[in-house]
Amino acid sequence: MIVVLSTMNGFEKLVFGMYNDFTPSIRVSALKGKVIDEDKNLLTYFKTNFPDATVSATLEDNASCRYGQFQYICRIKGVEPQYIKQAHLENHTILGEIPQFNDRDSIFSMLGQGVDYKLATMVSDPNCVVEINAPRRGNFSINSLDAINTKYTKPAGVFAYDDAINNRYLLVSLKFAQDLFERNGQISSYELYLADDGLMDKSLAKIKTDLKGQYQVSSRYMLHESLYKMFKTEKWFTFAILSFVLLIVSFNLMGSLTLLVIEKKADILTMNSIGMQKSKIRNIFFVEGVLITTIGAIIGVALGVGFCMAQIHFGFIKIAGAIVESYPMHVNWVDVILSLLTAVAIGVLASIYPARKAGSFNV
Repeated sequence: MIVVLSTMNGFEKLVFGMYNDFTPSIRVSALKGKVIDEDKNLLTYFKTNFPDATVSATLEDNASCRYGQFQYICRIKGVEPQYIKQAHLENHTILGEIPQFNDRDSIFSMLGQGVDYKLATMVSDPNCVVEINAPRRGNFSINSLDAINTKYTKPAGVFAYDDAINNRYLLVSLKFAQDLFERNGQISSYELYLADDGLMDKSLAKIKTDLKGQYQVSSRYMLHESLYKMFKTEKWFTFAILSFVLLIVSFNLMGSLTLLVIEKKADILTMNSIGMQKSKIRNIFFVEGVLITTIGAIIGVALGVGFCMAQIHFGFIKIAGAIVESYPMHVNWVDVILSLLTAVAIGVLASIYPARKAGSFNV
């Protein structure tokens, strides 16, 4: 039970570790529509009330990307230079270099690993240029070439987070995205990265109160609510299934104690004859069942935690074709305690019937 739950914790930590780098602690976006106006007063508010946090403006929208004969619909995300540290891009860059994402180097971009694969680009080729097409704002005929705004970018590097991100995003400078989507002075959101995510709920509540419903304010958990719920649901279903298996296994304990009661029938009758109370006879077998369960559970917990720690430090069980070399594990002590209590509780229940059987013998 501990090994399985720790493995699930490991995968959850791995996935959310990648999502947490790419996704801000708190996002402030438009209540209606796609964009909001850049607001220096809002930036001042963030810097004043959250001095340890970093904030950057982003602009996102879909566009058609073409390289050679390959074409793919991407999510273009315009970012500012500070986004490099916010999203820990240096830890997720697998090919090429990270552009500065400033106005001077606005021609350079970074592609997700999946986007790079779909377009078959080569970032090492100095002649590699990706064409990006986005519909223009305004009243244009569908058949008119003027209805499409075209810009060109030079891929400087490739990043890898989760597949859902890798297969979707292409990062450019904020200025490039504003020119492409004709959103001068407008952004999709302000992304706030807190120094301590433990203060996320408190910070979210403060921002919502201070901004008085002018913007849509979302935490990281709200942005990926379905994913968080999926992991939690899978974990508790797994725990329930393993508890049921443990319940079935407990019949072995019940059978062993029942056989012991039958084997000791003569001794039980002797204790009855000398005046020992039936409750005390029941307690003897009940305590024995509890001791067997508790000692077994403690040994099992020790072995499970020891196995998990060994896997964490040495990674001797490998996993092929994944972003990590070995199965990730994370020991959550709440799971350990819960597993121990569950095992003991099931053992206690399994000890009741044999104990009652022992107390039912008469002289």
